Amino acid sequence: MVMLHHFLLSIVLHSVYVSAAPTALVIPFVTLGSATFVGETSGTVQRFLGILFAQPPVGNLRYHLPQPITYMNGSYDAKKYGPSCGQQSVGLPLLSGLTAEAVNYVINSIFGQVFPTMKIVSLTVNVVKPATATPGSKLPVVVWIFGGGFELGSTSMYDGALIVKKSQDLGQPIIYVSMNYKLTGIDFLASKEAKKAGVGNLGLQDQREALRWIQKCITQFGGDPTKVSIWGESAGPISVALQMVANDGNTEGLFRGGFMQSGATIPVGDITNGQKYYDAMVKETGCTGASDTLDCLRTIPYTKLKAVIHKSPGIFAYQVCVSVKIDSAVGGIELPAKTRSFSISVQLR
Repeated sequence: MVMLHHFLLSIVLHSVYVSAAPTALVIPFVTLGSATFVGETSGTVQRFLGILFAQPPVGNLRYHLPQPITYMNGSYDAKKYGPSCGQQSVGLPLLSGLTAEAVNYVINSIFGQVFPTMKIVSLTVNVVKPATATPGSKLPVVVWIFGGGFELGSTSMYDGALIVKKSQDLGQPIIYVSMNYKLTGIDFLASKEAKKAGVGNLGLQDQREALRWIQKCITQFGGDPTKVSIWGESAGPISVALQMVANDGNTEGLFRGGFMQSGATIPVGDITNGQKYYDAMVKETGCTGASDTLDCLRTIPYTKLKAVIHKSPGIFAYQVCVSVKIDSAVGGIELPAKTRSFSISVQLR
């Protein structure tokens, strides 16, 4: 309940933050390769929002490992958050009939306003930096991973400018980065098919691809790629734990430390434990007769796929409370049973 309290509180605070539009003083820009990203200045900080860090996972790229992006020549607006990744519908327990329908409608309408989504899923990062930071500043970098039970959430819930301003007040300025990662059945398939194809827990792969982007690009914003720390709440610290123990603790040099807020490691089972949910998705989408059901799911229109996913257990459902959906294989690599028995450990490419 503490994690849920923190998550709901962050939603309320989000509505306060977005109502205070920043006053543009200087138009900042950052060059990445041959592309120029134009951000905004607010007081002593600058924001660069909604920058793609991987190719949009649509069409053939759905249910595949995230692919690096190459920026085309030109200037890009980086003043707005990218759209949230697909959210799981919310249903409160202990309610039934018309009361449940009415309450759930109101709740999902509110969530729809807080986490607006689009048919095209985008993987984006946001960078907030001191206005005085230059490519030679070499400032420490903190990377925020949002929470929401791997079913809900968005980077736009949190104003990183507050963190950067506080760091400036303390005389220890930092760079703040946050990333979107795909959620629920859009990225966390649990089945023998996902295991065989090596596409389990792709949301964690999204996070790691964002960390790779930071290594390549953060210097241009004034950050030091050797001083990256990851941080999160709720599903965020679970993600931090997973990223820390992946590949037997091999971080690939992507970060030097992490801290966990209102969450930590959790016990998990085999990725095939979620087979019944995968099978239900295949049936509901009409992919039952396909020779490759996973490939068939890649062809289903996003809106239809999302509607089917909404029928699976939500964040407050009994099934989720007693059987966490995060599984012990990422990218299809299985763990020894003795490892699964006491902690989460995963392997990433």
